[in-house]
Amino acid sequence: DLPSKNTIVIDLSGLNKVLEQNANYISVEPWLTTDELNEILDKYDLYFPVQLWSHASAQIGGMIATNWAWMRAIKYWKTEKWVEEMEVLTVNEKKEIKIQTLSHDEAIDFFWAEWSLGIILNAKLKLTKKPTSFSLIFKEFLNLYNAVLYVKAVKDKNNYDLSALEIINPQVAKTVWLEDKYYVLIEYENDSDWNIKDLDEIKETWAKRDA
Repeated sequence: DLPSKNTIVIDLSGLNKVLEQNANYISVEPWLTTDELNEILDKYDLYFPVQLWSHASAQIGGMIATNWAWMRAIKYWKTEKWVEEMEVLTVNEKKEIKIQTLSHDEAIDFFWAEWSLGIILNAKLKLTKKPTSFSLIFKEFLNLYNAVLYVKAVKDKNNYDLSALEIINPQVAKTVWLEDKYYVLIEYENDSDWNIKDLDEIKETWAKRDA
């Protein structure tokens, strides 16, 4: 939407820095993207696990404001799980500006609020150890029913290394030059004997999904 009259536009693109970091958490400004964040964390073998299909451009502030989950939600849940506290700027009905630090429980209304309650200035995020290996299952099915049955069977195994699980329909498959079928994409954070273990092939498969 384009701004209407009497509208204030706030540009937060300069707020893209890391403020503090240790082995358990990192404090960042809202315009840092998840790809930029994980590139910084990579050298420490740490990982921020909430990943979107738009991970190259998804800013942390926007992820908090919409409580995104997406690709790896089956294991890592939503953004709110990984936010320990945040600093926010709010304006009350008297037009008084207030900056305050909120704990996770105090900030709960800001998840899903899409910036309508105030501006997220920075956030303290919990981290996890980066997985040391990945493997994928990428199977094709002629119909949705069999694809769903397969997904259910995988979920029923309660495998805690299961980190991503998606179904791709034929309409989407055709846009990335796959055959006109249903596909199930499953990621494990291990190197078990699944049908894709080569790192380059894993990256290529996820690139199709990202496309």
